[in-house]
Amino acid sequence: MKHLAPAVFRDFVCAASACPDSCCRAGWEIVIDPETLNRYEALPGPDGDRVRAAVVHGAEPLLRQDADRVCVLLDGDGLCHAQRKFGHGSLCRVCREYPRFHREFGNLTEHGVSLSCPTAFRLAVSQPPRLIEWEDDAPIVPNDLDPERYLLLREGRTLALALLEDESRPLWERLILVRALALRLQRGLDGGKRVGKTACRLRSRIGQEAAIRRALAQNGGLYGTASRFAPHPPLRGTFPRGGRLRDRAENPARLGALAEIFAGLEILSPEWREGLEAFRKQVRLAGGHCKRVQRRQPGGLSRTIAESFARSDMPCLWAASPLRRVRGAEAEVYARYLWYSLFKYWLDAADDGLLLARVKRSFAMTELGLAMDRLVPREESWLRRISREIEHCEENLEALLEIL
Repeated sequence: MKHLAPAVFRDFVCAASACPDSCCRAGWEIVIDPETLNRYEALPGPDGDRVRAAVVHGAEPLLRQDADRVCVLLDGDGLCHAQRKFGHGSLCRVCREYPRFHREFGNLTEHGVSLSCPTAFRLAVSQPPRLIEWEDDAPIVPNDLDPERYLLLREGRTLALALLEDESRPLWERLILVRALALRLQRGLDGGKRVGKTACRLRSRIGQEAAIRRALAQNGGLYGTASRFAPHPPLRGTFPRGGRLRDRAENPARLGALAEIFAGLEILSPEWREGLEAFRKQVRLAGGHCKRVQRRQPGGLSRTIAESFARSDMPCLWAASPLRRVRGAEAEVYARYLWYSLFKYWLDAADDGLLLARVKRSFAMTELGLAMDRLVPREESWLRRISREIEHCEENLEALLEIL
């Protein structure tokens, strides 16, 4: 069996009681696997009784949580009571593995870490991503994947990750190229022709420059919108609650719609709800400021004025391109976050062919984190909180695939 993983997977060590945001407090529903449930039944003494009392029996056995959605096995010093008394092997599979994840593709097993974990997030965004490979004698896992589709996606992801790693380009150019690649690959997955040739063009500097010029010439920049100023897509689809989204070309309105989408998903923590509300308020202020400026301009908001706002600290800086203002080490935080997101989810399209939807979802999470870091900044980037709220809830992940 071949194995592939980012180097962070090997370097990660749980911070345990020193963790600033323990996964035991995340509010996730933790399903107990049958093997662990059987072990719980044999645990001796009062400590065993406490562990068994923490199980909620139902269609799927779960670990019980208190009124604040904190696991009842978490002691006051931030350590798990079951692990303290019975060792690491007493933990259920979910608790033993987090934040690690594993995906099997025939003769290849991929491993990684979820960036919802503070330690994993810090390791991932503080250094350039690097993949490591190894082999062992584990048996090959049979699968029913379409080999042609899988190989197309595998080669495409390799190119996408390489494009994101190119620090000689500004972040917005890298995202244009990744989106162009995903769009062409999606056409191939849908039965289109010449996918290999068009993808190969993006491997050369000349082909990359042509793709960027083409995207800008379409008056859409990164996402192909009608707006000359903001490389952001209009959002189409349906809210989880049933309301219809309108196309949004203006950037403040689009960011407001994006925040509204995320607010309509399942929310686990009060901190995330408060952060979204503060962000939506700032976006409304930015939109109002832009409208006042537009009313003073007979021809609307000119390109020169828009670019001058992009260089300023005025509330309407988001009316120009926020991605164009991200430079240096700051840009690499978002590029690396997106790198890990694409590494994790890209090959899932081998099951259903929905590559572009997954790329848009990763883009939306990265974009929202960038916007919130600018408009409602705090000590830690909002990116990790977004991962914590979205990536461990299948309903949230599926809803974003349908909406974006």
